[in-house]
Amino acid sequence: MENIPQNERLFLEDLQLVIGKPIPKVSEVGDETFGYVIKKGHITELGLHKIEAKSLPETIGELQFLEKLNLRHMLLSKLPDNLSNLKNLKYLNLSVNSFWSYPECVDNLEKLEYLSLYNCTSLKDFPFSINLPNLKTLDMKYTKIKAVPEMIQYLTSLEYLDLSVNSLTELPDFISNLRSLRFLNLKSNSLTQFPSSICNLTSLEELNLANNQISEIPNCIENLKSLKKLYLGANRITHIPSAIGNLTLLEELNISQNPLTNLPDEFGNLRSLTGLNAALCKLQKLPDSFGNLTSLKFLYAYSNELNELPDSFGNLRSLELLDLHKNKLTKLPDNLGNLEFLEQFDVANNQLKELPLSIINLNKLEKFFLENNKIKKIPKDIKKWIKTMEKLGHTIKFK
Repeated sequence: MENIPQNERLFLEDLQLVIGKPIPKVSEVGDETFGYVIKKGHITELGLHKIEAKSLPETIGELQFLEKLNLRHMLLSKLPDNLSNLKNLKYLNLSVNSFWSYPECVDNLEKLEYLSLYNCTSLKDFPFSINLPNLKTLDMKYTKIKAVPEMIQYLTSLEYLDLSVNSLTELPDFISNLRSLRFLNLKSNSLTQFPSSICNLTSLEELNLANNQISEIPNCIENLKSLKKLYLGANRITHIPSAIGNLTLLEELNISQNPLTNLPDEFGNLRSLTGLNAALCKLQKLPDSFGNLTSLKFLYAYSNELNELPDSFGNLRSLELLDLHKNKLTKLPDNLGNLEFLEQFDVANNQLKELPLSIINLNKLEKFFLENNKIKKIPKDIKKWIKTMEKLGHTIKFK
């Protein structure tokens, strides 16, 4: 055993007695590590992933230089009280354990930056307040909670909060206290309203509200000026407010699987948008301003009711993937050939009768799906282009 202080060596001996086997020295501790790391003569990281132990030795409190502790997927229902002595601990993973109550000893870990309670499905009892002034990440995904614990309102340094896959029906107003929050995941809950308290989180960069029961997006969403990623898929949204056009930094937007019939004209203001998923809605048309989305690289709008594309569509010169299959398109814009970077184009299962001649300018196209349309005759120039693309090994399907 490497030369480390006697009290740290004693802990390793006690731990071996508890788990029934020696613990190896490793170079680093990850999510699935069993081992410990030594730096500058002290234990700085410890991983006990999937070790079937119901308790830890009290001597763990002697690891004064410990910065990272991974107790993921054990059988723990409580922690030693003197774990609170780990004053240098920054990372604590308690996921997939059997805690009934939030471990009070965690409350004194003032340097803690990361805390995971993921899949601690027995966790029911939380304190009213906690003192973790430096906590930046809290993962409470799949804990089966029905209400957001009040203690969270005191985590004013929090930047990343994951409350997804739970049973939340609402979000408390105190969420607006988390002014440092940059990432908020509320996916797969039972929310029926877009929580207005979110609109005060002006530092938010990523918001996931997918797979809930939300029917309306409030105008106050325009306050989220820092937002770069917004996921609203699989809800009950019938209308996108014009205020969404003020999210000028937005890069990714998912509004799929909602009963939407149209998008506001202000949608064209989202000039930073690189990815849009509007599939499986009921969209009948796209706004004329859609051509202003000149940064757009990926567009999924399949399984809608589109019968035409706006004339401005040819302005989307950055498009690399365009999926419009299973719509009601009868024609494509004459300027489609302007999409010079397009690599994948799926327009199968529509009602197209012809193709624009400009399609032969799509020289980077690698996959083109055109099956189940009403095209009876293909012009010679397009036939020649198709043969050339096929010789290059590109996938062209049009029968």
